Amino acid sequence: METKKPLHRQLTKKIAIEIVPTDNDFEIEDRIWAINWFDLKVKWMYSLYNRLASKYVMQVGGQLFFKGYHKQTLFGDETLARQTLLIVTYPKITHLLEMIMIKAFQLVGILRIMAVKDFVFGFTKRMDAYTDTTTPILNTDNAYLVFHYQGGIDLEKICPLVKEHGLNLFFHGKKSAQLKQLHQGKADVLVPFFMDGILIVEGGDEEKIRTFALSSEFQEMNTTSYAALFERVN
Repeated sequence: METKKPLHRQLTKKIAIEIVPTDNDFEIEDRIWAINWFDLKVKWMYSLYNRLASKYVMQVGGQLFFKGYHKQTLFGDETLARQTLLIVTYPKITHLLEMIMIKAFQLVGILRIMAVKDFVFGFTKRMDAYTDTTTPILNTDNAYLVFHYQGGIDLEKICPLVKEHGLNLFFHGKKSAQLKQLHQGKADVLVPFFMDGILIVEGGDEEKIRTFALSSEFQEMNTTSYAALFERVN
């Protein structure tokens, strides 16, 4: 099967970016979910970046879908852990590219670069059954399991298991594309995105989340993976 061609945008005379499809199911017309997985260096600076950048996200039709902070690692390699998960959805990849081309947004982006570390970023196609793309209303009583993996996962087996434990599959995104940075005279840089997919499981009880994540049935489905309890704040 022919590999999809990258989408190229020239930011300046010497700097360009490319969206590089990693899955042959990637389509320009499809809604995308951008995964931001990172640690903070300067919290106030990132908060300022968020306030300024949100204007441009909304301007192109994007919306914040999930924002959460790490509470407790349940299993997995700690080098795959991060403090913060941010998921932003856009109607199409071209909407995000339109935002990236805005000069004012590029200037605001300098704050993000200074405020975060160990930044992991990429694009996913949503795989769980959903009918509404708006951000679900926050219920502060709910607990959240964030689970990302490398390799495949059997969603047909996981969905019934989630329900058996009295939980809800909040989100499942499958890796569909990565971001590449091109600087004239330098080697191209592929922004790290080490996960092949990410799941968020929602429930009203942290103990139920722990029991599910550590159950033998769920553990048997895992390849290289990481799971943690997160506090959702949006």
